Amino acid sequence: MWERRLQAWFWVPPILLSLLVNLNVLANGFGWDDENIIRNLVIPDHVWELFSSWLSVSSSFKADSSYYRPFVELSYILDYKIWGDSPFGFHQSVWLAHSLNASLVFFLSRCLMKEGTGSYLSLLAASLFAVHPAHAEAVAWIAGRTDVFCTTFLLASLLLYIQFHRTGYRILFASSMSFFFFALLTKETAAGLILLFPLYEFLVAPRSFQHRWRHLAIGGTILFMILGLYFYLRMVKITAPYGNTSLLTFFSLTGIEKAIGVSGLYLKLMLFPYPPHPFIAAVPTSGFFLIFAGLALIALSGGLIVAVIRREILLGMGLAWTLALLAPAVSVGVLGLAATPAAERYVYSPSAGFLMAAAWLMIEGTKRLQAATGGSPRKILVTVCLLWIVLIGAAGRETWNRNAVWRSPSTFWQAAAAASPEAGYPHRELGVHLARQGKYLEAEAHYRQAIAFDAKALGPEHPDVARSLHNMANLYHGQGRYAEAEPLYRQAASIREKSLGSEHPDVAVSLNNLGELYRIQHRYVEAEPLYRRSLAIWEKALGPEHPYAAMSLNNLAELCFAQGRYDEAERLYRQAIMIREKALGPDHPFVAVSLFGLGEVYRVQGRYAEAEPFYRQALEIREKGLGPEHLDVAISLSSLAGLYFVQGRYTEAEPLYRRALEIQEKALGPEHPEIAASLQDYADALRKMERREDAARMEARAKAIRDKRIKN
Repeated sequence: MWERRLQAWFWVPPILLSLLVNLNVLANGFGWDDENIIRNLVIPDHVWELFSSWLSVSSSFKADSSYYRPFVELSYILDYKIWGDSPFGFHQSVWLAHSLNASLVFFLSRCLMKEGTGSYLSLLAASLFAVHPAHAEAVAWIAGRTDVFCTTFLLASLLLYIQFHRTGYRILFASSMSFFFFALLTKETAAGLILLFPLYEFLVAPRSFQHRWRHLAIGGTILFMILGLYFYLRMVKITAPYGNTSLLTFFSLTGIEKAIGVSGLYLKLMLFPYPPHPFIAAVPTSGFFLIFAGLALIALSGGLIVAVIRREILLGMGLAWTLALLAPAVSVGVLGLAATPAAERYVYSPSAGFLMAAAWLMIEGTKRLQAATGGSPRKILVTVCLLWIVLIGAAGRETWNRNAVWRSPSTFWQAAAAASPEAGYPHRELGVHLARQGKYLEAEAHYRQAIAFDAKALGPEHPDVARSLHNMANLYHGQGRYAEAEPLYRQAASIREKSLGSEHPDVAVSLNNLGELYRIQHRYVEAEPLYRRSLAIWEKALGPEHPYAAMSLNNLAELCFAQGRYDEAERLYRQAIMIREKALGPDHPFVAVSLFGLGEVYRVQGRYAEAEPFYRQALEIREKGLGPEHLDVAISLSSLAGLYFVQGRYTEAEPLYRRALEIQEKALGPEHPEIAASLQDYADALRKMERREDAARMEARAKAIRDKRIKN
């Protein structure tokens, strides 16, 4: 009786383990490209705009991507609505979803197992899932939510299907199919689950042959209708619905060899996830490893066949789950659809089935050991429990340490560069984040390493080499080293034109940034054709209403403004505003950039009444979207204050100057060179208000900052 009552609570330990072992992810910031995802988040007017381009005019352009994952986008939007841009909120969603998955693994394995040992097996499988070190990437990285959320829907779908099979309630079948559709809308690899429904029918259905096949035909029709709807929505929403690589690559000799290697790597990660792989630059190709991988695949497939013949439901379903959800991850590595050929997060979904099968083997092995040795059941149980505690403790500690790698982009890329020292990608990305921190010499060194490694491994005219050259040009550009940046921009553009074609969007990026370099140097005649060519490329490749086209229009408007061509600048700014509001939403910070520029056009022409509403609207959007202490907010405050100042509205200008100064001092430091100009503007406003002592104090501070800069 007491044992039965205890087993009723066996689902709790896996949840607690997953929450405790992964608690440190809540202290993580944005990792890898998380910040870009959140910053470029598009919040549509209506939720259904996420799902198809023909459902709303505001989503008329196709996304420039091979990924169609509207539920992931929806999760970002919900997190942003609740938490703003705080990393804590985005991490908390994944942290909680992982604990939910641990409980779903428990209940699914218990449903698939016979009574008696089912609860112990389920406890073991779910606990291993909760603390598995290979799951750190999916749980600790905000963008890894794709695998975590998809697994939630997959587990729920199969669990509901089993309950429908046992009870006959159609609502459960409808719910199961809905969760399957949700899983597809979260990640395309969910399609593998379609194989598990008929397998379960075969393993457990006691129906007659005719009844069973009629049941499978109805269920299969519904499943393929769901798949058809998904692929249709996918095709009309994104530009590359099936990726950019030929499927013939998969069936070539090289493709088969790579598929075996990737499969072996994933099986090793699930069985023995050491050493850690924060960035997998290459898949093992040694003969010994390929033999191991081939034998492991044969053993897995053979085990599935034996389990089906013997009607071992949990073992069969666990191995089938592993193979069905591992296959899409393997195809990613073979076809080269992602930045890396393999990643630890890709084993998150397959490992649920793998660990259920592993737990079954451990429990069955314990039974056989007891029968063979005639040992005391209690002693064997105590021994197994001690081994379980040691295993969970070791895995939990390793997971905790791996979570810390994702604390920030710098910590991740440092670990990635150390793990793959001769891969260019980690060095390039580490350089980007070091540059953002002002560590320019270190960033430049990593860019040079990235160029050298990529040129050696991929060839001197590979797009990855161009990307590193482009990033180093950006570094020089930001430092004012224009003469050094220009040849790098030109070299990057040349490589991209040769390797990708003259009308590829990456070519437009290089041309646009070279144009920016010329504009800053007042080389307007050279900048304009580059801007116009980049605009033409983006309009042709992505459509005239794409945000990149709006960016080129905005840059052209700035160029015209600098040349005093105000009528043309006004027209281009208005066109950019229209596209950005339509594509990104009226409250996006990029809309504020164009609104602010239009306000500047009116201000320099003395059209103050027309300029003010645009300045105010830009300020409101920036405060809402970027936060009240962002530097762009300070720029809007200073400009609006300047508008009031020239109109003689000094009492309105003074608090805006003061607030802008406070933001800049907090963000840049009280002695930053830009503070001097803000102090002088503030002093001018105070002097006009007859507050001469305050004005003199501000001017003295401004002079001290300038003098210190000259001295340095």
